[in-house]
Amino acid sequence: MMSFKTKKKGGAAKKTGDSQLAQSASMALLMLRQYGPPVLEHKEFKMALKQVREAEPRKHSADARLICGQLLFMFSTIGAMTAESAEDAKKYTQKCKPDVIKAWDFIDFKLTNQREKMLAGMLRLDIAQQLQDLDKLKFAYKEFKIMKKDLPTGGGGAPMPGAPPGMQQPDPRDTANLPLFNAAPVLGKWSEFREYAKVLTEKLPQVLEAVKQQGAMSGRDYSVLMEYAEDLDLKDKADDLAMTMTTIKSIRIKLRSVTCPQSEKKAKQIEEDFKAMLEWKDIDTIKPDLHRILRFGGILQMVSFADMPIAMIGPYEQGRLRCRGVAELMKEFEEPDITGKSEQELMALQMEYAKKYGIKQIEQFDLQVDPSNPKLFKGTYLDHLYQANEEELGTECDLICKFDMELVLDEEFPANDPRAWETAPKTATPALDEKAPTPTDSAATADAAEPIMAGIDDLTLD
Repeated sequence: MMSFKTKKKGGAAKKTGDSQLAQSASMALLMLRQYGPPVLEHKEFKMALKQVREAEPRKHSADARLICGQLLFMFSTIGAMTAESAEDAKKYTQKCKPDVIKAWDFIDFKLTNQREKMLAGMLRLDIAQQLQDLDKLKFAYKEFKIMKKDLPTGGGGAPMPGAPPGMQQPDPRDTANLPLFNAAPVLGKWSEFREYAKVLTEKLPQVLEAVKQQGAMSGRDYSVLMEYAEDLDLKDKADDLAMTMTTIKSIRIKLRSVTCPQSEKKAKQIEEDFKAMLEWKDIDTIKPDLHRILRFGGILQMVSFADMPIAMIGPYEQGRLRCRGVAELMKEFEEPDITGKSEQELMALQMEYAKKYGIKQIEQFDLQVDPSNPKLFKGTYLDHLYQANEEELGTECDLICKFDMELVLDEEFPANDPRAWETAPKTATPALDEKAPTPTDSAATADAAEPIMAGIDDLTLD
């Protein structure tokens, strides 16, 4: 473990320690970015990670702290992103919980220049959401908005790495909308979310599309949230935020109608197949450890009760459960021979098969609480199956099944479920004048500095 003694030649000792930590963290971060999950078992990476975990953040320079914060946060997410199952991802996230807390500790200082503000600001927003800590997220969001105002305007510079030929550097203020767009729904800032979405759609459509695809893969479908925000004209709920989790006890549905715009015969055929569901039918696939409603600030998240569950998301509304999930599926088909095909040919083949065998499934429900029973929600459930090419019809096919639905919760919603991750206690006004020590500062000076947000050690993530 590194020593930061400051008596005899203390400044030199600390400078060396700071340089070593920054160098080790930089090397590990580069390895993680280049090689991904396989590097987690690499000896040098493990040594660097151990060094960062054992370091005391407040004894290091801003550069070292930012690099270490990036490394710990990226390490805490990369394993979950490549996990084979949702349960494996959950276990990995729980295992890395101390690393996420430490990552915040590393970037918890007063930022002094634009580069630090941009990098640490984005990290704070990501880490606060990973911790599911609404207090920290509010703070990070507010600070990032202030930082955004100080950014220079106008793009036109050198293109970003990997950008298409001829594409110029975007306006920094447009780019800064991305992390705010990500966090705004959680904070119930729907008017700002709509504004960010509008700017990004106009100025950075390709980047926005990539963010939406990544969000859909991780269970937060921004396309769905954008539709809800516009269609429902959602109002801001910044003062009505909480983190809760409630288990679904039972669900029952009853078929109301089946429609297929392309074929009335197809609709009647499906309605005949679903004849038994013209009466109320209990859903027997409900699992307490899977079918729960998570409220994270201004949004609701859950999974559907279909045979192949899909992630669903919607806005939090008092006395109402409104969620939607979208999944891109493929029908079974015989694998084509791709031997010797070029990259362009493979892309063309992929598009051809997606059009021929692709299925898009949309599940959504809109339920309202029963006035006489706060655990009971009643409303409608919609299952919409779209096929780009229906073999029997020789054309596209929209199959829409509408049901009456009743959902019963284990307890009144929203409930302060102890299984939900709790936020840290509210603290005094942040010490915004703190600066990270330079490599030549004494350890005594570093220890005297107060973190921006106190109470991190009291955070509980049960």
